[in-house]
Amino acid sequence: MALTWDRTLYDEMYVLHGYKTRWGIPSTLAQVGLAPEGDKTPYPKFKVHYHRGPMFNATVTLIKDLLALPGVPNITKALVIGGGFGWSVEALEANGIEAFHTEIGDHILNTQGTTEEQEFLDALAAQGLDTTYRMWAEDGTLTLDPLIRWGARNVRNKKQAVEEDIASKGSRNKVKNKFTGNSMDIIITELVLESMDDNELANFLSDVEALRPNPTVLVLHVIVPNHPDVRFNQKSLQEWHDFIVGLGLNHLVLDVSTFEVL
Repeated sequence: MALTWDRTLYDEMYVLHGYKTRWGIPSTLAQVGLAPEGDKTPYPKFKVHYHRGPMFNATVTLIKDLLALPGVPNITKALVIGGGFGWSVEALEANGIEAFHTEIGDHILNTQGTTEEQEFLDALAAQGLDTTYRMWAEDGTLTLDPLIRWGARNVRNKKQAVEEDIASKGSRNKVKNKFTGNSMDIIITELVLESMDDNELANFLSDVEALRPNPTVLVLHVIVPNHPDVRFNQKSLQEWHDFIVGLGLNHLVLDVSTFEVL
C-alpha cells in the first residue's frame, strides 16, 4: 500500500541541520566567542526538515546535473510528477524551460503559499532557543537569526502545484493543457516510485505512459535505490530498471545519490 506523504513522513525523511552554514559548524560556544576559551558548552543546534532555505540550492544543483546527463535532449518543456513545493520547477524555469509539477499530497497542497516561520520557531523552541539565536559566520562573528538566514518569513513556494493524479484521461488532459501545444519534452517523477507497492506501481506507470504524448518524450524516474527505510519499496537500481522493462516500458531510472542512469 502506498505511503502517505503527510507532514510526519516529510519530517522523518528530511532532517536537516538548521544551524549549518557553508562556512562550517561550530561545536562549542567558545569557538564563536560566546564563552571563555576552553569552555566546552555546546553551541546550540536545531534541526529543520522539508524547508526551502536548506533545500533549494541542492534542488538547483540536482536539476543542473540532470540537464547535463548524456542522452537528455535539449528540452523546452518539462513536467515533474510529485514535485512537492515546485523547487525543481523553479530551477527548470531558470534554465529557460517551461515547467509545471503535479501533487496530490495534503501536506503540500495545504501549506503551499504559506511561510515556514512557525515551523522554524517550533524547531528553535524545541532546543530552548528563540529568534535571538544567531548563526556562525566565516569571520567568527554572529550573523542573522536563522529565520532570516533561511528566508523562513518568505513564502515557501513560487509555483503552485497542479492538483492532478493523472489516473484518468481527464486528469491527464488537464496536465497537458498547462503546456504550450498541450505537450512536453520530458516527464520526471521525483522520488515517487519508492512509495508504492508493485501493484500500485504497475497502475501508476501505465498512467505515466498514457500521459506521454509520444514515444520520443523522455520519461525519467528519480529514485532512491535500496531505500534505507524498510517501509518503502526495496529495489536496487537494476531491479527498478528490470521491473519497468518487464512492464514493456522504456522509461529511465536515475539514482539521486550517484546519478547513475539505467
